[in-house]
Amino acid sequence: MKKTFYLPLFATILLSGCLATEKSSPVVTYKTTEINGKTVSSGVINPSNIAQFSDIPIPEGAVMNTDGSIIMGSGEEWTGRLIYSVPYAANAVFEFYLSEMPKFGWTEITVVRGKVNQMIYQQGMRIANIQMDDNGSDKSEVFFMVSPPSKTTSANNPAAKHKTPKPQN
Repeated sequence: MKKTFYLPLFATILLSGCLATEKSSPVVTYKTTEINGKTVSSGVINPSNIAQFSDIPIPEGAVMNTDGSIIMGSGEEWTGRLIYSVPYAANAVFEFYLSEMPKFGWTEITVVRGKVNQMIYQQGMRIANIQMDDNGSDKSEVFFMVSPPSKTTSANNPAAKHKTPKPQN
């Protein structure tokens, strides 16, 4: 009889040492776990929250790659690398961004179409670099990087201290 009393009591004490709580932001779920009096926190990008990026167009059916995406900030101030797959060929995704980026206030800087499609846009003090590989399938992986523009100038760029090569005649 005493054994049956101690077993549930022991299980309760053991499990009470591992309490977990979660809180969410629009992009990241932070999980805090307490183990033996020590608090451990981790953050995981919420795949269901890919629609939270209100300042960029995202094709329907996009699924975020949480292992490769790195997002800092939120709302229209986020920067980082968003990686997602879509059920469309690279050419269709390319045309989607040509059409949709200006609707979100982004200005085209340069566009390169090829085996690796590269698109660069600017909105205020942010640069968007979009890349998708054309692997010939009906699915694509999109690499969408957003960051402030580089502040590299010849005055603080170590590479600029070297002589600039002259073109051959």
